[in-house]
Amino acid sequence: MNPSHRVFFAALAAFMLLAQPTLAAENPLVAEVIKAEKARGAALMGAETQALTSILAADFKYTHSSGTLESKETQIKSFVAGHWIDYHLLFQAVWRKKALGWELVNLQPAAPPQS
Repeated sequence: MNPSHRVFFAALAAFMLLAQPTLAAENPLVAEVIKAEKARGAALMGAETQALTSILAADFKYTHSSGTLESKETQIKSFVAGHWIDYHLLFQAVWRKKALGWELVNLQPAAPPQS
């Protein structure tokens, strides 16, 4: 990777980490989404399929970096089956506000630039 790109991505990552509390303090919706994303991470780490069932929207779609598409059902089944590999990926997540909280609608990974 070009050294100037490294600096840019490092600066962007630092901004995102440092800005998170500021964004959350300025906008309560941002704080709610951050809380929902942390709950999803905890459910994944704790293998809590019941929590994932409530966090993922009924129309949830996960698009793998290979282009393979998974529904909520296939995503949870692949998780239960242990078909998860620890890749270092970047993610785009789309959350939707519902009456009972936030639900994840779409998740799409991308491989970070190679150094």
